[in-house]
Amino acid sequence: EEALALYQELDDLKGIAGALGGLGTIARLRGDLNAARSHHQNALAAWREAGDAAGAAGALIDLGFIREVEGDYAGAEPELLEGLNLFRQAGDLSGQAHALSRLGFLATATGSLPKGIERFGESLDLWRTLGNQQMIAADLHNLGEAHHLSGSLDEAEGLYREALALFDALGDAGGRGFALCH
Repeated sequence: EEALALYQELDDLKGIAGALGGLGTIARLRGDLNAARSHHQNALAAWREAGDAAGAAGALIDLGFIREVEGDYAGAEPELLEGLNLFRQAGDLSGQAHALSRLGFLATATGSLPKGIERFGESLDLWRTLGNQQMIAADLHNLGEAHHLSGSLDEAEGLYREALALFDALGDAGGRGFALCH
């Protein structure tokens, strides 16, 4: 809130948008989805006014995630897809990977397992291109989960094992615990 006030004094649109996004994430984590939505909508408006496509894309992904949490899967998809397209326009590979992963969760939640597998696979490919080992491990697990739910148990087991090995190599005890749940 202090950062938001300072950025408002400076009339720094990107700073305002970033602070609003942070407030939205805090509100979501606290379970106040209405406040989260309001902050992210205001952040989206500020990012758009600043002409920052990647920032606007991130706000759209946040808004889509809130809809997912609420169970509004039909409402989440257009925001997530618009966010993905804006990340693509901005050439932001990390943003694209995050958006594709969110779309993978959405597809899996709605029973569109082939689409979930496709989205997680695309996300995983981008993380591999970027060399982000933590996110590679996470998407290996996510892809394993989608295969598990689709009945491809051998494929799922291989992905889970690969994720577990990578979490171990990274010394990520939380990731290891997450991977061992399956």
